[in-house]
Amino acid sequence: GFDKPADGVLGVALQAVAAHPLPGLAPPTLAMLKDFRDAQPMLIDAVGALADPAATPALLRWLAGERNVAVRLKLALALEKIPGDASGRALVKLLSEEAEPLLGEHLCRIASRRELPGAAALLAALAEDVTAPMALRGQAVWALGRYPDSIAHQCLARLRRVPEKYFAAAPGPTTGSEPLEQARLLIALASLRSGVPDAEKEVARRFTTGTPADQLMCLLSLAELKLEHPLIAEALRTGEFAVLLGAVKAAGAAAPAKYAPRLRALQEAPFVAALLASGLDTWGLPATFATALGEGGRK
Repeated sequence: GFDKPADGVLGVALQAVAAHPLPGLAPPTLAMLKDFRDAQPMLIDAVGALADPAATPALLRWLAGERNVAVRLKLALALEKIPGDASGRALVKLLSEEAEPLLGEHLCRIASRRELPGAAALLAALAEDVTAPMALRGQAVWALGRYPDSIAHQCLARLRRVPEKYFAAAPGPTTGSEPLEQARLLIALASLRSGVPDAEKEVARRFTTGTPADQLMCLLSLAELKLEHPLIAEALRTGEFAVLLGAVKAAGAAAPAKYAPRLRALQEAPFVAALLASGLDTWGLPATFATALGEGGRK
């Protein structure tokens, strides 16, 4: 496939590398980087999957000249997968300079998944920036919980003490949600992540009194942390579809072997069985069950 670009085979070959990044495919794939002046999306995906630091200089060269937000996001996601100081510094620089809110949100998510030296100060500034979009600030707050830096702990402490100083109490004109209450939940979850005493009680309280959207946010956070928590078992008993989906994700991520019998029984429950048999796009529920049970089978 690498030898026949004119036949359209090259794109298929790069997709195969992205899906199955075998070490033997690295040399021919990396060799292609010097052949293109402009960013090539499928090649970006392929070298990102290979996670070879040798790709970093080419990705940074493309990033410097790329203005398309979707391609810049691909480049950032590829750099996330590549270990080393160079990729980490590039991501922090991108986070410090990015003006496009959607890409900024994704960069905060990357900083949440991968600890980036120097990112804590940027995340703290975003979290406290009352002019920034709520979605961007929310991702920054959650990411702060990952960082042991004193600046991250101090920022979360300020947000816990006086959240109303930083977040509006009235619903936004387009969201209809209450930013202050949403922020309180995010702050509690980030504090739980960073090991703050009593944060677990606050999260549990907000889960009990919160909306289905709040409960889903709690469960997806537990899934990301792979944190076993009594809330997961409670949520697996719900009749609220979105909450159930989050509970299955959290169970599969946090304690798959423990929850495997419960998940199998849940699959056969009339309500869930009807959803699974409907053929509807139920937010990926069949795949979520398959992933959770697959994890359980491997433990």
